[in-house]
Amino acid sequence: MGAVAGKTLLARGLLDPLAGQGLAVPVTVADAGHGRSVSFRLTLEEHGWTYVMAVDPKENARPADAEPCQPP
Repeated sequence: MGAVAGKTLLARGLLDPLAGQGLAVPVTVADAGHGRSVSFRLTLEEHGWTYVMAVDPKENARPADAEPCQPP
């Protein structure tokens, strides 16, 4: 199991029980180790949980329907 997968499992192990008890999951703040895990970010979004993630400088963050454009 890779480091990212291990971090994802650890975080899910902390957040899932909160949600399962009907408790509000606080805003999740994480480093780029979690930020590079697409599956982790998607899981947070699917549950409607708010998050702030660091990402590697080479990653792009934009809405799914955004269309890239080149300025003149």
